[in-house]
Amino acid sequence: MAMLEKMGVLQAWQPHLVQGESIGQAHQFVASGNARIGFVALAQVAELGRVARGSGWVVPGPLYPPLLQDAVLLNTGAGNPAAVAFLTYLRGNAARAILRNAGYTF
Repeated sequence: MAMLEKMGVLQAWQPHLVQGESIGQAHQFVASGNARIGFVALAQVAELGRVARGSGWVVPGPLYPPLLQDAVLLNTGAGNPAAVAFLTYLRGNAARAILRNAGYTF
């Protein structure tokens, strides 16, 4: 919505917009053909960080506010070695490479 507004087309497109409950549902609308176009996560249509299925346009970062996602270790998991190891892995270079290849940026 921020990108459409910044480009000055939100008002014209507003009557045609359908919003999914999640990014997964938005992808399902487009993948099933129930929506002709849609905004989906690059990771849903990309391989090695590039659009591999269908056609796409990666929205330039200056057109929308950052979409921040975090991983946290809850107090109840602090004593769980598997939880600690998983968070350590997510913070490492191997996980970052996987996420970067899926189209995510840091």
